[in-house]
Amino acid sequence: MVKMEDLIGKEVYIFPGDTNKKKGIIVDMNANGVLFKITSTEEQSTFKTYEVGKLCFIAYSAKLSFREV
Repeated sequence: MVKMEDLIGKEVYIFPGDTNKKKGIIVDMNANGVLFKITSTEEQSTFKTYEVGKLCFIAYSAKLSFREV
């Protein structure tokens, strides 16, 4: 079984309860959520939530799940 801390520095698929495909590298995590550096996204909106190269904190309360690439 993989420990959550072992995923820091790994690239993962990110699923925060929306329909946009995205990947990121886990930078840090705590009891509230995970900080990712976004590496790719298929978000088409003009007002992008996830931008490649940017850091993004996603709370566990946002129905966050992720799996290793």
